[in-house]
Amino acid sequence: MTAEILGDDVGQEIRGHDALFAVGALELQLHVDAGGPGIALDQHQVGAVGTQDGSGFVDSSGDRLVGEHGDQSRFGRMSPDTLQIRLPVAKTPDVTAAPTFTLDRPIDGITIGIRHEGSWRSWMLIAGEWERFLERDGAKPVIVQTGERVGHEGAETRARVREWADLVDCAVSGLGTCGSCTSWSVSDAVAVEDKLKPSIVAVTAEFETHAHNMATYLGHPDLKVLVLPYPLEARPADELREIAVEYYPRFLELLQVGT
Repeated sequence: MTAEILGDDVGQEIRGHDALFAVGALELQLHVDAGGPGIALDQHQVGAVGTQDGSGFVDSSGDRLVGEHGDQSRFGRMSPDTLQIRLPVAKTPDVTAAPTFTLDRPIDGITIGIRHEGSWRSWMLIAGEWERFLERDGAKPVIVQTGERVGHEGAETRARVREWADLVDCAVSGLGTCGSCTSWSVSDAVAVEDKLKPSIVAVTAEFETHAHNMATYLGHPDLKVLVLPYPLEARPADELREIAVEYYPRFLELLQVGT
């Protein structure tokens, strides 16, 4: 038996005696009864269960299921061999990616931004270590702490991030170690890229995929992502300092800054 999902952007077929697939918000389960007349179709979230009897689609109570115009358009045209369903999803639009940037120059004299939310002790410790390392290597670190994102304080946060993005030559924004903090870390990294400057977002491994998805949603699918170990927050200070040392070269490498 073949289950075909039809759509402008879909060229897939699901073959076999049992097939499970999703159509929009509907999950459909197809079964083939080798000794029966046709197909059984379970519609989860809708609840109709039935079989094809040759004259139409019959539910488990024996009643024919018809579309609003008196036909089987609600279920599509079916045969014992093939069920065709039109995928009710619009064609995915083409995405034009925003450019990314690198410095490609020595670190001495560069103004490098570090962004944190004041929430994660692990990231604040790592950021503090990196601030020391940058000063040691001749760079000028500029730290920004963001606040709330709604109301009057939200307006102040956005203004603070814009001012910070204007001041720096490049930046790292973190920390993405929960859903919302990852989203805002990416958003503030994008604010720097929008100034045509190199930017990276620092996230823990558990939220790497979310960071890439958020960057793509904001039109920056190639935003550079620095992935730190997960979990990070509960680690002792000495271990966090070791992580700061280990990942500092990678941080500079992503910006293509040479020491």
